[in-house]
Amino acid sequence: MSKGYILSAHRSEADPVKKAAYNLLARNALEKAGGKIIAMAKVGKN
Repeated sequence: MSKGYILSAHRSEADPVKKAAYNLLARNALEKAGGKIIAMAKVGKN
């Protein structure tokens, strides 16, 4: 099966509650489809 990659980037910091809910839904959907998270970064304040 061929591979695909998804990159999610945002211009500003998201609401922490909404971000946590999105991350949970996205992770579950990705894993259900047989995918896996290969990298995750948290950007610090400059």
